[in-house]
Amino acid sequence: MVVIAHTSLGSPGNCMSDHHTSPPLMEDPVIKRIAAEHGKDPSHILLRWSIQKGNVVIPKSVTPSRIASNAELFDFELSE
Repeated sequence: MVVIAHTSLGSPGNCMSDHHTSPPLMEDPVIKRIAAEHGKDPSHILLRWSIQKGNVVIPKSVTPSRIASNAELFDFELSE
């Protein structure tokens, strides 16, 4: 069995976002701080965290630059 991360970036464009009580994951201050420490985008931190937990992540994007950026996950690791 393989776990696949659904909305691994927190679904920032979700049409139901008005019903969410939490801020988008990519705007979370802790995620942003960790991203700055690693010289990465918040999306990289969220995807890398999930990969390190053993999940398969399939981020959705139609923007070529974001698709390419989503692959930039293998030149760093997150500490415990």
